Amino acid sequence: MGTPRSCSVATSLNIIKVNSTTNRIDGTTVHDDLLKYKDVSLNLTVRDRGEPTTVMGSSSFCNFSISSNDYWLKEDDMSMTLAEEYAIHLGHEFCHILGYYHNTHPDTKTEDVSYGIGTLIANVLWDWSLKEIKKKTIHSYLLDNSNWRLRCLAVEPAEMPQHGKFDDLLKLDIAATKAANRSYNHFYIDFNPPEAQRSGGANVAFGVTTAANGVYWVDRNYYKINWINTVDGTFKFTYISNSGSSEGTRNYSKNLRSLLDTKTFKMIYSNTKGPTGRVMANFICIEDPEMFFYRRFERRWTNWF
Repeated sequence: MGTPRSCSVATSLNIIKVNSTTNRIDGTTVHDDLLKYKDVSLNLTVRDRGEPTTVMGSSSFCNFSISSNDYWLKEDDMSMTLAEEYAIHLGHEFCHILGYYHNTHPDTKTEDVSYGIGTLIANVLWDWSLKEIKKKTIHSYLLDNSNWRLRCLAVEPAEMPQHGKFDDLLKLDIAATKAANRSYNHFYIDFNPPEAQRSGGANVAFGVTTAANGVYWVDRNYYKINWINTVDGTFKFTYISNSGSSEGTRNYSKNLRSLLDTKTFKMIYSNTKGPTGRVMANFICIEDPEMFFYRRFERRWTNWF
């Protein structure tokens, strides 16, 4: 977008126009602002800001320069690629250059154009990426750890309730947790755990996080995944060891561990729409297909619930 000849005149960039009838910003107004000029020419500065802050970058009206703080470019838990994250960031900041600021909207929650455009870019890019990812099966990625997005399959029951037979089974473990005056936070299966969790031939970690009085405990169990058929992606787990939990703590995952210990499984992509940048999957019991759960993959495990 070339710099306007008279940038001191706010109307030259169609600075925020609120529809007097609806008290909202019309989508056509934003569309016209974004496409007003054929070419875009921006000056970009990446700054070393030391410790992370909540600010990813900054820009200002009529100044065709964007400053980015470098700390978030080094994060290892991005859900999108660096190029995709930067496209989202630049789109957000470009809206500020056009005069769309966070505190100048009738309703910040629904009318923040900068965040809205960033979300739109993220959704489009993720739709493209997901189509490419789904050209291969989930198990083909797990066999060689070739997709950084497909590592930890995590389930937080409160956020995404399960259904049917699996829900009945999970509720037994949740009830045992509540009986011990603890909250059941989530469980996860890490298909590419760190070396410290791979002793005795283990290559998968299964963990359950519970809490009491603000103190969390993760009961980790280590398994070896045995591929029954690498073509259709069926597999079984062989139990190797536990991280040292007491019998009482292990009771919080008793029924789910029994399922993992005795059945055969496979994974397919879920039709459930997940957060941008996260692949959704169904984890299915071969012996009883009605016994399955669905959830998102994370690129690494963290106690994020």
